[in-house]
Amino acid sequence: MGRMAVLKAARGTGMGARVLDALMAKAVELGYPELILNAQTHAEPFYARVGFERVGEEFEEAGIPHIEMRKRLVS
Repeated sequence: MGRMAVLKAARGTGMGARVLDALMAKAVELGYPELILNAQTHAEPFYARVGFERVGEEFEEAGIPHIEMRKRLVS
């Protein structure tokens, strides 16, 4: 997955979860076995709630701390 963002005013409303659900559903429809993303470290709990798991160590991207996260879509 590339970039995903929610306007500050809309955070905490469930909008991000709905966007992520739609992205994951499309990936399943397209037959992708796994999703991989680089999450800002503060967003790790958001992605973990829907099954993404942290992979590796923290790194810097665009001057912001990130972590790689993955989620298996098919067994």
